[in-house]
Amino acid sequence: MEKVNQYFMNYLLVCSDKISKNNIPVPARDIVNFRLSLGKWGLYQKTPHKFEIQKNDRCIIYIAGKYENKQSFVSNFIVDNDVKNEDLKNYEEEQLKINTSKSLLNIIFKPTTIKNVVNAKNLLGKLDLTKNVNTLNWGVSFIGGVKRLTDNDYNIILNLINSNES
Repeated sequence: MEKVNQYFMNYLLVCSDKISKNNIPVPARDIVNFRLSLGKWGLYQKTPHKFEIQKNDRCIIYIAGKYENKQSFVSNFIVDNDVKNEDLKNYEEEQLKINTSKSLLNIIFKPTTIKNVVNAKNLLGKLDLTKNVNTLNWGVSFIGGVKRLTDNDYNIILNLINSNES
């Protein structure tokens, strides 16, 4: 199904901690920083919505895991090109020395950085994504690698991660 020219989808891209080849934890924040600086975000065989993401779609980055900036929205970007399956070199395995599968597809975007860190727990009940979630198990809303976001959720999160407040 082709998109109408002026309407684009919003996605939440989730990154979790990984384990290095030396069995040392690699925090999700390090992986996110690497992907943002590279301008590529890998999508894997079992990642939901991988074939739906297209040029000009809008993405918010969420850090899962248990280290620095855990459970937080940290950055955003707009997809520069259609999602590609060329140049599938495993940069994360090479540079970060982590055990990871090779990407099936890559989202291409202008390199960026982590902006303001917005803890997701502060937005429980305010986002459609977490509206009907048990406050003890709210993290399940972020499982899966990629989630669709409503325009409302995207705008709430975008305004917070791009604000001058910390």
